[in-house]
Amino acid sequence: NNGKIIGTAGITHDIDKMIRVEHRLKAERDLLQLLIDNIPSPIYFKDRESKFTRVNRAQSRLLGASSNADVVGKSDFDFYSYENASVYYADEREIIEKNKPLINKIEECYPPGEGLKWFSTTKIPITDEDGELSGILGVSHDITDQILVKQDLEIAKEKAEVASTAKSNFLSNMSHEIRTPMNGVIGMAEVLNMTELDQEQKKIVNLIIRSGNNLLNIINDILDFSKIENGKLEIESVPIDLKSIVREVVEMMMFSTNEKNVNLYHKIDPNIPEFVIGDSLRLKQVLINLVSNAVKFTKEGEIIVEASFLGNTDKTHCVVFKVKDTGIGISPDEKVFLFAAFTQADASTSRKYGGTGLGLAISSRLVKMMGGKLDVISEKGKGSTFFFDLCFKKMVIDDSDKI
Repeated sequence: NNGKIIGTAGITHDIDKMIRVEHRLKAERDLLQLLIDNIPSPIYFKDRESKFTRVNRAQSRLLGASSNADVVGKSDFDFYSYENASVYYADEREIIEKNKPLINKIEECYPPGEGLKWFSTTKIPITDEDGELSGILGVSHDITDQILVKQDLEIAKEKAEVASTAKSNFLSNMSHEIRTPMNGVIGMAEVLNMTELDQEQKKIVNLIIRSGNNLLNIINDILDFSKIENGKLEIESVPIDLKSIVREVVEMMMFSTNEKNVNLYHKIDPNIPEFVIGDSLRLKQVLINLVSNAVKFTKEGEIIVEASFLGNTDKTHCVVFKVKDTGIGISPDEKVFLFAAFTQADASTSRKYGGTGLGLAISSRLVKMMGGKLDVISEKGKGSTFFFDLCFKKMVIDDSDKI
């Protein structure tokens, strides 16, 4: 009653569980921080106001901060230029307002003290235990090397395209320039051949004409190749007679085979329709190239040109074309380079048989432009079979003009 202390009264609460939970949470936070600190990609958490609440070491280094603690509570405006920071802030406002993630956006970044870098950034909204949106988790990957390599490749590609165009233009121009006087030489040689000449002179003139025509064929191949490379060669769609085309090719090449101990035949499937829509000039060019190739590499035996009907659809008729020979054949190793431009099966082939190696390259590309693929089945010393299948549009008869 006099106000003097005569004793104490105490109440004790058991907070063991709470302390253990706090220790466990701290251990988990420390483990999480340890994990993200050892990930090389920048990782960060931000609140709803786009201020950093947690970062890893990679993010601290990127921002030029000496420690993670120097970043917490600050925003991108404290580290980047206003222009850069404004872009990041606008993205994060949209994430917060729409509650939608930003996935793999390529961002330009100017880290303090460094030059331009590119990052692929993913930012996702995070929610608290009550389901309320509390901030953003961001992960960035440095893709600067990939971007620089891509830019270098694009520059190299542009240079290669310019060089290719220049090469094609040069080939085209030179071929035109050579073809004009070559036609003059052949024409004059043919006129000379019609005059009175002795046997030796006729032999020489015929050699001039034959050599001139061979050179003209090479020039035409180069012209066709340059047109294909420049995308200036177009495939026509007109009514054509496939059976007549095969017969014409065989008749044209008959003279070449008669000079050798080689027989030339053709086999035409009677089921092939009379008329289809296609490009007779280019189809004939491919077949002539394949037969010429067969004649060149076949010393004796036979060459067969086949056309077989594969079937039809509602709009197309499909036909497979084959050119079989009993020539020198092709090994599997040689087949790899067979359809490449300016190549022969091996180095000795061009020396022995001549040619530019453009015939099969042009044929392969023409077949591809017509919707097919040129291929070959062959064995060294046992001949070759070149084949391709094409689907031609059906002829449509318009009866509207009939009375």
